[in-house]
Amino acid sequence: MRFSRLGYTAVLLAVATGSAYASSVTMRGGNGSEPFGTLTFSIELTAAGVLFGGNDCVGNAGCVYQNETNLTLTGIDFTFLNPPAQFAPYTCSVIDGTGSPFGACDTTSLPGEVIFSFFDGSLAQGGEFGLRFYNPFPAGTTLQATATTPEPPSAVLLWTALAGILLGAGRKILGAAGSGA
Repeated sequence: MRFSRLGYTAVLLAVATGSAYASSVTMRGGNGSEPFGTLTFSIELTAAGVLFGGNDCVGNAGCVYQNETNLTLTGIDFTFLNPPAQFAPYTCSVIDGTGSPFGACDTTSLPGEVIFSFFDGSLAQGGEFGLRFYNPFPAGTTLQATATTPEPPSAVLLWTALAGILLGAGRKILGAAGSGA
């Protein structure tokens, strides 16, 4: 019993230590920012790389961005093309209590790219978010950002279906009331 507890602790420490060195993008709240006015934009890390726990970006020392797209965003994906294997694993997180517009993230590794997806929230027009990049990321890394918006056609279809259901139910009720009189 004692050995299994010791083995479990060693595995837990190894996993925790290994994940501390993952290349990670962290979402946080923002204040003072670099505006972006289109649903796609790019973020470039400094040529010297990023220090552990640092947040250096080219053209924006604080890595804070403001939504000037005139749209409410429901998510943002950051795509890192041709990620070097020696910098893996790639992870993401959201810092709670900082005003991050998104509450969750997920990392997807595909052949030739890693996608950091932030979702479960919304970023209104004029809203801000900040990013923090943890080592190891290659110096001069560029991430292509793609923001998503709610699909208006889906909402229109949903409301149309609900209206049809209500009209059908109303006709049945009126028909039943008319025949019972």
